[in-house]
Amino acid sequence: MDVSVLPSHMRPLQWLLGKWEAKNGEGLSSTGEPFKYTEKVEFSNIGQPVINYTATSFDAGNGTLMHMESGFIRCHPESRKIAFTTAHKFGAAMVEEGYINEDGNEIILESLQISTMSFAEVPTVMQTKRVYRKKNDEMEYIFSMATAKAPEIQAHLHVIYKRCD
Repeated sequence: MDVSVLPSHMRPLQWLLGKWEAKNGEGLSSTGEPFKYTEKVEFSNIGQPVINYTATSFDAGNGTLMHMESGFIRCHPESRKIAFTTAHKFGAAMVEEGYINEDGNEIILESLQISTMSFAEVPTVMQTKRVYRKKNDEMEYIFSMATAKAPEIQAHLHVIYKRCD
C-alpha cells in the first residue's frame, strides 16, 4: 500500500494499512461461553485524512459468518488522539476515542458513544475498549466490553493477525 498518500498527521498509523488475517481468535460471550473464530481485517486509505476499516469474522469450526463491522479512523491533526467510528451488523454504531502511544506501536480506544437501533440484538453493548498492538509483522487485538447483562467490562476477544497482502 502506498503510504505516501497518507496525510502526515496520520503517518503514525501507517503500520495498520493493509490486509490482515487471523486463524486463532479466541473469545468469551457475554455469558462466559468460550468460542474460536477466524477474521479478515483491512485498513485502507485513499489520500484523505481518514483510514477506512472493515472486519469480517467467521466461526473457526464451521466457517459460518459471525460478525461484520466497518468504519473509519481519524487522527487529531495536532496530537496523538484518535477517533474510531464503527457500524456493526447487530444494529449498533459506536464512537470510540483514544490515542496512539509515543512509540507508535499501540492504539488504545474506549467507547465515547454507543447507539443501537430499537430492535437490536441483545444483550446491548454498553461500553467497549480496543487495544491494537504492533508486534513485528503481526498485530495483536484485544477487545473488551460491558453489556446490559454483564455490566462490568470484561475480555471478549483476543487475536493475533498476520499481514496477508
